Amino acid sequence: MARAAIQGSRGGGDRVTVELYRIPRGGRARQPRRARLAACIGPGDHVEPVMTISQTAED
Repeated sequence: MARAAIQGSRGGGDRVTVELYRIPRGGRARQPRRARLAACIGPGDHVEPVMTISQTAED
């Protein structure tokens, strides 16, 4: 899903929002819920490209 969001993005930034549906853990819920995640690409410890996927409110 992150790959599709990145390929479909039109901006030139290093961050893209990914929207998907997920079924919550715990076995009680059966209906999918929408989740928004952020994918950010930047340099790693040795200047290699690193992608981090997190919740949108996290930095």
